Parts: sequence; structure tokens; C-alpha cells
Amino acid sequence: MAQRGYTECLEVETTEVETSVKPSLKTEIKQHARKEHLAGAGALLSTAVAMFEKHKAKTDPENAHKHHVAEAVAGALAIGSGAYALHERHDKKDAEKTAKYNC
Repeated sequence: MAQRGYTECLEVETTEVETSVKPSLKTEIKQHARKEHLAGAGALLSTAVAMFEKHKAKTDPENAHKHHVAEAVAGALAIGSGAYALHERHDKKDAEKTAKYNC
């Protein structure tokens, strides 16, 4: 009895062409600076949301638990965004050192 839906796998050799071109160091520094600024803005926004939710928890006692949970989530996002901003700052400094000593 023949198997239905059986197909043989054909092995096809593919050659990958390496096209990874490293951006110039000046562009890399600008990219890290832009990401750092966006992460800082995200940290500020998350902090504002956390403060708003804390205020809502006080003024709306019926839904206080929901507001406390939202406050905790916004606080965690603020911490994560701040950490990412710090990470990008270190990457930017590393790129600046590389540009300074390689040129």
C-alpha cells in the first residue's frame, strides 16, 4: 500500500553571500545616542503612568487593586527602560572610544 502525502526531501545546497557591512562609527554613535534618548523618554513616560495609577488607587477605592497592579507594571517598565538607556549609553561610549583610537 502506497503512503499518501509522502514527499521526498530534496537537499538543495545554498550558498550564503555575506553582506554584513558594519555602519560607520559616526552613524553607530548617532544610533546609540538616539536609542538612549528614546529609552529615557520611555522611562519618564512609565514613571508618569505609575504616578497617575498611584493617584487613581487613592481616589478610586473600588478599583484600587487594578490600579495597584497597573502601577507595579508601569514601575517595572520604568526600571527596564532606564536600564536600557544605561546600556545604550555604555554602547555609545564604547563606539566613541573605538572611533577615537582606530582613526
